[in-house]
Amino acid sequence: MKKLVDRFTVNPIPANDIVPVRAGYQQCAPGWTFEPSCRDSFTIQYVLSGCGTVYKDGETTLVRAKEAFILRPGETFQLQADVLDPWTYIWIGFRSNLELPELYYQDVFPAKNLENLFLKIANCNKKENFPLEPLLLSYIWEFIFRMKQMNTDVSQNYRKAEEYVEQACQMIHDHYATMNVNQLAEQLHLNRCYLSRIFKQFTGISIKSYWTNTRLQAARNLILQGHTVAQASTMVGYADIASFSRAFKAYYKFSPKQYVQLNQKNNAHKQTTE
Repeated sequence: MKKLVDRFTVNPIPANDIVPVRAGYQQCAPGWTFEPSCRDSFTIQYVLSGCGTVYKDGETTLVRAKEAFILRPGETFQLQADVLDPWTYIWIGFRSNLELPELYYQDVFPAKNLENLFLKIANCNKKENFPLEPLLLSYIWEFIFRMKQMNTDVSQNYRKAEEYVEQACQMIHDHYATMNVNQLAEQLHLNRCYLSRIFKQFTGISIKSYWTNTRLQAARNLILQGHTVAQASTMVGYADIASFSRAFKAYYKFSPKQYVQLNQKNNAHKQTTE
């Protein structure tokens, strides 16, 4: 099969919210592979015909004709066309400083109703005497608007992701000393990378930071209850007191020993003033 590629050169235009950066379409040869890559922008790819595989976040996903998939900023991905029925796809990429929740809670979705829009994207390079960038920008806004209209699936995915994060937070509070992130993901039957992504999206911090903060808050309470620093370190799951002390100081700005001394001084001051 003849390989057909048409890539458009896009000159980013100033915009407060959305900046188009790439677009094009490609008819892939059997087994054609796009090597591992990572971008600083969103890319939406619509499969016009055939099928292929997306490798991302440790997961392998088969994407078929009339489906679309999302590549997000910072994600490492690899694409491979099927050997027997290689895909032809259309893509559009853009940077955005907007919150776009509809683009975060699903990786692959049915998109037959978006085919006409993507065909317009594929053909926009053929429009003479018309600026390419504003045209692409209008198509991106149309895509976002259409995605918002498809809010049933998005809302379900959003609620499901929110429930996963709530469960993860509770499990961290219950088992911060005995579990790790891999075990947490296994308990929730989730891919670790997906769990990490939605956790930061909802809480604003990484799951590792949340876990560390929970352990240190628990250690502080244990120390205030009269446990020694060594006991508190062990009880919250640290393997050695040195790493615990470094983490404690980074979080509270005092070493555990300094924190104990400061607390003792405060208690002594209260007693003398009562």
